[in-house]
Amino acid sequence: MLQPKEPTVRLLHPNKAKDVMDQLKKLGVVFGAHYEKIILSVILLALLGAAGFLPFRVAQNRETIRQALELGERARKKESQPVDTTGYESMMKRLKTQPKLNLSGEHNLFNPVLWKRGRDGALFKVVRGDEDGPGGLIATAIRPLHLVIEFDGVQASGESTRYKFNVLDEAKGGRSARPRQMYLALGSSSKSDPFVVTKIMGPADNPTGVEFRFADSTETATVTREQAFKRVAGYEADMVHEKLGTKFNNVRTKQPGGIRLGSQTYNIVAINKDEVTVQSSTSKRWIVRRKGIS
Repeated sequence: MLQPKEPTVRLLHPNKAKDVMDQLKKLGVVFGAHYEKIILSVILLALLGAAGFLPFRVAQNRETIRQALELGERARKKESQPVDTTGYESMMKRLKTQPKLNLSGEHNLFNPVLWKRGRDGALFKVVRGDEDGPGGLIATAIRPLHLVIEFDGVQASGESTRYKFNVLDEAKGGRSARPRQMYLALGSSSKSDPFVVTKIMGPADNPTGVEFRFADSTETATVTREQAFKRVAGYEADMVHEKLGTKFNNVRTKQPGGIRLGSQTYNIVAINKDEVTVQSSTSKRWIVRRKGIS
């Protein structure tokens, strides 16, 4: 079995140890005499080292500054997108705008609707207020009424010569009216004559045509034995009230008695080819358009 070795301790020779001690004493004397110079040398060496490191440190700081500037430039180039505030702005507008309270119109909160029963028993709504009056009328037909004048020969009696005409005025006589005969001399007229003979064409006892002028205007016209004069003198209409089921046929302007709807009577003040004008006793008027005309 091996035994552990004991550590070997070498001792310096007494003379060598003395030499070492002497050298240390000499160094202590030298350091004691020149310690200020030594410290100053150490400081100078440190300053030289700092001066040598300073350019490197300056270059390092410049690089750091350059990198920071480049990073700032890249950050500025990337613009942020504007925030969409449309929803918020519309909300603010709605908050600032007070809603208008409309108590009129077609709603029925404060405007109850009146319902009436027609002749057929069906209910209809009165919204405008005139549905059971002229507002419910429709012109189903409008027909023209003509004035027709025919030249029918000459009547001679002594020195007097008169000219015979057949006159049909549908606007005054109606559809059942017949032509009435009139005898007029050249230039003669009376309050009852609708026109005045102004010119004879051809021989006086056998003219080819006769020119006349209407008594209530300056309009002139010519008739011959072959060609009569014809113009529209007015219109008549057929109307119906669909809600009440009331019909009015052959209605004319200024018709005596007018038309009656319920307890009210209305006058026909005008008719043209497309519409009928109805007037109440208070002079309020309604336009009744022909069916198919908007």
